[in-house]
Amino acid sequence: MRSAIGIAALVAATLAGSGAAARGEESANLAPHGPRASLASPAATLSADSLVALAARSIRNAAGALPAGATLTCDPIALPQPMALPADATRIDVALADATPAALMTPVCRVYAGGRIVRSVPISMRVRVEAPTLVTTRRVERGEAIAPDAVRSIDGEIAPPWSDALVDPAQVAGRVARRTLAAGEILRPDLLETAPLVRRGQKVLLVLESPSVRILASGTARGDGRLGDEIAVLRDGMKRAIRGRVIGDGRLAITVKAFQI
Repeated sequence: MRSAIGIAALVAATLAGSGAAARGEESANLAPHGPRASLASPAATLSADSLVALAARSIRNAAGALPAGATLTCDPIALPQPMALPADATRIDVALADATPAALMTPVCRVYAGGRIVRSVPISMRVRVEAPTLVTTRRVERGEAIAPDAVRSIDGEIAPPWSDALVDPAQVAGRVARRTLAAGEILRPDLLETAPLVRRGQKVLLVLESPSVRILASGTARGDGRLGDEIAVLRDGMKRAIRGRVIGDGRLAITVKAFQI
């Protein structure tokens, strides 16, 4: 992700302490006859604080949509050295080689002159996002559905990707634990999965449909299945298992070939 504006405006904004000079996807070159930053001018150097403010803005732009009530904080691992701007500078930008949200991100502030980069300063930042997040109130066993009384909301740090954070109990409705969860554990999408529509050993309805016929039969599932999964099923009165595709709660679609086995 990159943002760029004219150097004179950038220097004025950052030295004034706004820290908001980087403007999303805006891009502009310094006007040919407009004011130019000069090494003899007090505005010819970007301070460490200004560089950090620009780096933080680029990270906020890259972060995208955050959960409701979330706050993003960027702290430099080390303060960068001030950046001197050459008299013939034409453009400045702040870029992220990798804009993937992460706990450590490194924007690079770059100055251009004559169509090439003449100054660059990498600024490594620790990134934290805090938001209301869901935690377990008790132990939840693997495969157990997440009941309303099993979660509560607390304010805490959430892990990237931040847009995927679980902050609303409605987000976990109908989902089950992939593994055993301890009480007080922060819920993440990778810890949960959609509850199976068919369970191993469950009596199921087998459905064969074609343009001219619809046949129903019963059977017993040989494994768990979610919507769209193909699982083994033993049709009542038969000794050989067939394959069926889960199409609903306790319902599997089968083919003509499978029905004839």
